[in-house]
Amino acid sequence: YPISKAQWLAGKLLGQGAALLLACLAGYGLLWLLPLWSSSIHWQQLWRPLLTLLVSGWLLTLICLLAGYWVSLHVRSRNQALVWVLLLWLLLVLLYDLALLILAVATDSHMAPNVLLWLQLLNPASGFRLLNQHARQLPSLLLYLQPGLWLMGLWWLALRAFRQRQL
Repeated sequence: YPISKAQWLAGKLLGQGAALLLACLAGYGLLWLLPLWSSSIHWQQLWRPLLTLLVSGWLLTLICLLAGYWVSLHVRSRNQALVWVLLLWLLLVLLYDLALLILAVATDSHMAPNVLLWLQLLNPASGFRLLNQHARQLPSLLLYLQPGLWLMGLWWLALRAFRQRQL
């Protein structure tokens, strides 16, 4: 083949990621026009939260794309892929948050707040929430490092699965 599997996967991710970034920019671009219609909203108050939402949403989308690539490279049919993606979502979003809530209630506030924060950072959806709700109280480098680690890990898993698959 004229290109490697890594180049093909990177091109697919960059193409789909760029298309989704343009869609996000178009959607959030409309919100950046709010100060023109309302005198109570000022540009200085709006640009940082919207930029954080845009970047974190795009990073979460890339994580979901790579998770989808990884799942699709391990299954034989679309039905299996749908089941595995739904199970992955159920585990990472619903059950993980439920387990953290049970842990927080069961320890009755005896658990150090940093432990709960670190446990939330293990999940990309919780990291997204933390970044957008508590960006000013938490170190931003840590919050942006978390999706980067997820992207690198899922990239490695998807590329490894793709290299093992026969075309």
